[in-house]
Amino acid sequence: MVGFLDNSLGGLLGGTWANSYLFMVEIIMAFRYFSRFREDPLWLKFVVCMTLAVDLTSTINHYACAYMYTVIHWGDRDFLQNQNWTFPVYLVTTGASAVIVQQFLIYRFWTLTNGRIVTAYLALASLAAFGGAIATAVIVVQHSTFGERGAVRIPVTIWLIASAVADISIAATLIFVLQKYKTPFRKTQSLIKQLTTLAIQTGSPGSILAAIALIVYLKDPDGNISVGIGFTLGRVYAITLLNNLISREKIRRIGAQSANGFTDLHISGICNASVPGNASRNETGIHVRCTAEIHVDEERSSDTAALSPTVNENHEDREEVTKSRKSSQDDTQSCKKLDITSMV
Repeated sequence: MVGFLDNSLGGLLGGTWANSYLFMVEIIMAFRYFSRFREDPLWLKFVVCMTLAVDLTSTINHYACAYMYTVIHWGDRDFLQNQNWTFPVYLVTTGASAVIVQQFLIYRFWTLTNGRIVTAYLALASLAAFGGAIATAVIVVQHSTFGERGAVRIPVTIWLIASAVADISIAATLIFVLQKYKTPFRKTQSLIKQLTTLAIQTGSPGSILAAIALIVYLKDPDGNISVGIGFTLGRVYAITLLNNLISREKIRRIGAQSANGFTDLHISGICNASVPGNASRNETGIHVRCTAEIHVDEERSSDTAALSPTVNENHEDREEVTKSRKSSQDDTQSCKKLDITSMV
């Protein structure tokens, strides 16, 4: 009896507690976002609000699920053998949280690359995961006993595998795109490194948690430990979204610092990744603005004039300036390729 309760009620209670902690973190991050990024476009704020609303519904549903099994119907073995309405709600809300965040990240990738084929693949993987969650909820309604959980093996597998594939693919494509940018500027390299780390953080938590939940479910399909793990999945996606949005502040500081660096005495390259104060409200990400400046050493020019340089020396000076200008243009073109729009 004790082992049965650990596997059934223990999984639900543990998942509810973990969900409560993560939802608290989500609320704190949401408060930081709305207080620091008031100039963000309305559609982006709507995405955050919609994610919070779905997660609030999911959290309340988890509490109702645990309360019904541990208080209202305590000792009722017949009730404990069935999956009530809270299970389909958990599946739908978790799938909704995942698809909202994934579609936002896919949109960010599309604005960066305009890659239609890859974007379509990512969108289909995300929608397939959501479809798997909906199909699982429908089958749970039709086969409500824990003994019939084998009926959801296929849709659950599709849901969690497609979700993990979508997460990993989004992160991998972002990393691939970022690593294609080559720049000699150390500050810009630091910016790319930060964005690459953010991309890894985007894909890792959700995919790892989905894989763990699937493994636990396949090992013990009748237990609720996998359900407890799944209780936290939606909150992990929401935290991923908010982390991407809040991280813009740090990345903008790195980009602003890059404006103060010079790579050569006579040629300076500036990669400014900050968002100007008069930018359009539709700008939600980071734009790398590149300029190249050619500085002529006045002291050298005056010394040259004092020494009455020959024609050949003047010709060499002109060649040096021409090479410097060409190098400056090359650096500028290299920087312009780094148009990191809506990366965070």
